[in-house]
Amino acid sequence: METWQLGALVGILISLNFGLFWRLEACHRALVTGLAVARDDLVGVVEQKRPVSLPDDLIDNIKDEILETIGAMRQPTALDHIGGVIANVFQMREQWKIQKEASEINQSLINTPSVGDEYGAPTTSNEETIISQEN
Repeated sequence: METWQLGALVGILISLNFGLFWRLEACHRALVTGLAVARDDLVGVVEQKRPVSLPDDLIDNIKDEILETIGAMRQPTALDHIGGVIANVFQMREQWKIQKEASEINQSLINTPSVGDEYGAPTTSNEETIISQEN
C-alpha cells in the first residue's frame, strides 16, 4: 500500500473518531440537560407539596413492554442445558491451560500452584501427600 493511501485512511479514521466523540458528547449534554430539567420539575412539585402524577399511558406502555418481554421468554430445553454443560467444560479446560502457563512462569512475584501435565490430573500424587504429612 502506498504511503499516501495509508495517510488518507488514517486521516479518515481520525476524523471519524472525532465525529463519534463529538456525537457522544452531544448526546451526553442532551441527557444531562434533560435530567436536570426533570429533576428541577420534580423538586418543584415536592417543595410545593403537590401530588406527583404520572400519565396513564406511560404506565400502560411500561406494563405492555414488560408483558411483551416476559411473553417472549421460554423455558430452557434439554439442548440449552447440554449447551451449558459443554460451555462449562470448555471454560474449565481454558482455565486449566491458563493456570498451567502461569505456573511455568518463574517469577518471584507470582506464587502459582503447580499443575499436572494432563487435564484433570491432580497437582500432587497421593504418595507425595502422604510423605509430606509424615514429615
